[in-house]
Amino acid sequence: MSTLVVYASRHGSTKQIAEQIARQLRLAGVKEVKCLPTDEAEAQLPEAKSVIVGSPVYANRWHPDGAVFVEANRQELEDKKLFLFSSGGSPDLEPTIEAGLADYAPEEQVYFQGKLSKASLNPIEKAMIYFAKGQYGDYRDWTKINTWADQLARKVV
Repeated sequence: MSTLVVYASRHGSTKQIAEQIARQLRLAGVKEVKCLPTDEAEAQLPEAKSVIVGSPVYANRWHPDGAVFVEANRQELEDKKLFLFSSGGSPDLEPTIEAGLADYAPEEQVYFQGKLSKASLNPIEKAMIYFAKGQYGDYRDWTKINTWADQLARKVV
């Protein structure tokens, strides 16, 4: 396998972004692409030449599943072409998160706004959104996501 797209996702938005990236890579001519959640991806790492890892951002941190995956596999990821993407409700990624992800030496990292659906949140998450004056809605920019995947297609092989 040439490319592994790995994702952490709490409510499904980041999973959908990862699946679209995998689809777009295939459309752009990358023949071997797998898209898996973090808990299924570790066994596939030895076969991958390129790894794209995505995680949502909650409370100014990567989702624990994404953070644990990259940290636990840091040594193996050093031998791969590594690309990272984050998704969240803010218009931009916090500089402290971006700096922390740079420690993994990705070839690229990018931020996409995500989807915030009131129906999928628990009461604590709803309270956090209320106090942060967050806005519900689907802010994913599929053109930006597809453009990034098209650019990756030239880099992952």
